[in-house]
Amino acid sequence: MISICMNRFYTSRALMCKMLFFCALFTIGLSVQAKSQTLLWQQTNAPGLGIIRSFVASGNTIIFGGDGRIIRSVDDGLTWSLTNAPIGNSVNITALVANSSTVFAATSRGILRSTDNGMNWSFSSNGLPINADISDIMVNGNTLYITISAGIYRSGDNGNTWQAINLGNNRRFPYSFAIIDTNYFGATGLGSILRFSESGTSWTEVTFQGLTIFSLGTRGRTLFAGTDGGVLRSDDLGVTWNNFNSGLPTQGFVRKFITNGNNIYADYAMLNELGTAWIRIFSSISGISIRGINTNGNTFFGVNGNQNIFRAKLTPTSVRLNNEYAFDHVTLNPNPTDDISTISMFLTTSVHLNLKLYDALGREIKIIADGIYSAGQQQFSIGLQDVHTGIYFVRGNIGEQVLVRRLVVVK
Repeated sequence: MISICMNRFYTSRALMCKMLFFCALFTIGLSVQAKSQTLLWQQTNAPGLGIIRSFVASGNTIIFGGDGRIIRSVDDGLTWSLTNAPIGNSVNITALVANSSTVFAATSRGILRSTDNGMNWSFSSNGLPINADISDIMVNGNTLYITISAGIYRSGDNGNTWQAINLGNNRRFPYSFAIIDTNYFGATGLGSILRFSESGTSWTEVTFQGLTIFSLGTRGRTLFAGTDGGVLRSDDLGVTWNNFNSGLPTQGFVRKFITNGNNIYADYAMLNELGTAWIRIFSSISGISIRGINTNGNTFFGVNGNQNIFRAKLTPTSVRLNNEYAFDHVTLNPNPTDDISTISMFLTTSVHLNLKLYDALGREIKIIADGIYSAGQQQFSIGLQDVHTGIYFVRGNIGEQVLVRRLVVVK
């Protein structure tokens, strides 16, 4: 196409080159991503749990599980109380999950269920082997799934009863589990990932020499595997895998993924908005490393090496991006649209912001915003009543950085 632009159809050369140049700008805009984030953590007064293995947010309630105890907070982590879980110190809480208003805890002795946001618990293991040691639990739609040493079980009645999934002739049972559509994935802990159907008749195994697979996680149709060498990623339902460690330490262990809405957290990092890199989350406290990051939407929670629970309130003054990038969490909705759209973003510092709308040929259509804007959440309306059907781009100069988002207008 470059040779055509240079040698033929001279009258269209400028037009084509404008398109190529604008596409280049679009690519640059997409590549600008936050690499790290520092949160102002505060240690909570939560009672000790031994080794903390799990955390879930159910509405405004925060629930943590560890060795022989489940604790919860109903005031965003300011105060904590022990729950009435009928377990002893020898029982480990390996995973927690919320299904609507019901919370489930996977333990080394079966499944616990709470219908009052985690205050009171009772065992709900009908159909499971006695004292089933459950390694993982997940919810997909209205169906619950657990993994134990004897295989995979599911419940379609909110944990009242459990049925075994036919695993065919395969006897290497996964201890971490993920589902995308009707595709099931399991990490065996032996350096391999299994992909199988619900009937158990079709099994595929991918082996990674020299790696230990700790956990699996998903965002949309993308599958992630946490290993002792970082993160692996598959965009084709587990057929092929690639290293995906942009933003992570060179020799980083990733032991657990936590999915919360459209966000996925890998121990001490979160996937950026476009899914192109990890945002490393650092502690503002010298010598304290926070892992197991998750959020209830208002506050981040995490655990340090001494198994203490920390919290960091999400406010414009408590979150900063280490002066690397001036914006984060950009959305453009509705998109497609017919007459109006709104672009929202979080500015990490006071900065000069210039937003313009361009058509697909790189021609300026209108100015959306131009001025100095303070740190915090900002949003700008884009009137499109006088714009024809087509593909457009919102391009922003934010300080010395560039942001581009694609906007589709349909009349």
